Amino acid sequence: MTPVGFVSGFLIQTILGLLAGALTGLSPGLHVNNVAALVLATQAAWTSFVAALVPDLASEPETMGLLLSCFLLATAGSHAVFDFIPAVFLGAPTEDTALATLPGHRLLLVGQGAKAVALAARGALLGTAFAVVALVPLRFLLADPVRLADQFRPWTPAFLVLVLAAVLASESRGRKRVRRLVRAVWVQALAAGLGIAVLRGPSLVDPDAVLFPLFSGLFGIPSLLLGLRARPGSIPYQRVEPLRAVSREDMRSALRGTIAGASVSWLPGLSGGAAATLASVGTRRN
Repeated sequence: MTPVGFVSGFLIQTILGLLAGALTGLSPGLHVNNVAALVLATQAAWTSFVAALVPDLASEPETMGLLLSCFLLATAGSHAVFDFIPAVFLGAPTEDTALATLPGHRLLLVGQGAKAVALAARGALLGTAFAVVALVPLRFLLADPVRLADQFRPWTPAFLVLVLAAVLASESRGRKRVRRLVRAVWVQALAAGLGIAVLRGPSLVDPDAVLFPLFSGLFGIPSLLLGLRARPGSIPYQRVEPLRAVSREDMRSALRGTIAGASVSWLPGLSGGAAATLASVGTRRN
C-alpha cells in the first residue's frame, strides 16, 4: 500500500465519520453507540465499500481495521459536538421547570441559546487540545511501562461503589433531598437489575447482540416519551453576541472535562453522566 493510498483512506474515513457523527448528533435519540454497533454488524460490507473507494487497501485487513477505528473516533468526536445543538434548542422547558433543567436550557430561556452552543464548541476545542497534550503521558502511565490500568483492575468494584455513592450524594442537595435520594437509589437498582438480566440471565440470542436494541431503546424511547408528555415551552428571542476571551475558569472547566473524559475511556464501568457529575462537584452555579 502506498502512503498516498493510506492518507486517502484516512481522510475518507474521517470525513465519513464526521458526517455520521453530525447525523447522530443532530437527531434526538440516536447515539454514537448505535452507529458503532451497526458498522461492526456489517463489517464485511463496510470493508468492501472502503476497498472500492481505495483499491490499495483491499489486500490489507489490518489497515482496514485501523481505518475503521478512525471512522468510529471521528464519529464519536463529531457526535459529541453536534449533540449539544438539539440538547439546547429542542425540548425547551417552561418557566416553572427552568431551575431543574440543564445549563444550556437555562441560557436558552434568557435568549442565549447560541451562546450555550458556542461555549460547548469552545469546550470541545479546549478539551481536544488538553487531550492531545495528555495522550502520550497517559499512554505510558496506564500501559507499559507503569501499567497503572492493570494495577487498578482489582480495585474496580470498590471504585464503582465510591462512584455510585458520589452520584447519590449529588442528589442529596437542595430541596426535597430525601425524595431525590430515594429516586436515585431506585433508578440505580433498576439499572443494576436490567444489566444482570441482559448480560447474565437466560436469552435466546447472544448477550452482545442484545446490546444494540437495548441501547437504541434506552437512548431513544425516553426522549420520545418526554416529548409526548411534556408541555412545550416557548423559546424567547435569541440574541447572538460575541463570546468573551478565554478565561482561567474556562481553562479549569475544560481541564476538568478532559480528566472526566479520560476517566470514562480508561476506568471500567464509569459512564459519561457519572463522570460529568463528579467533574461538576464544587463548581459555581450562576
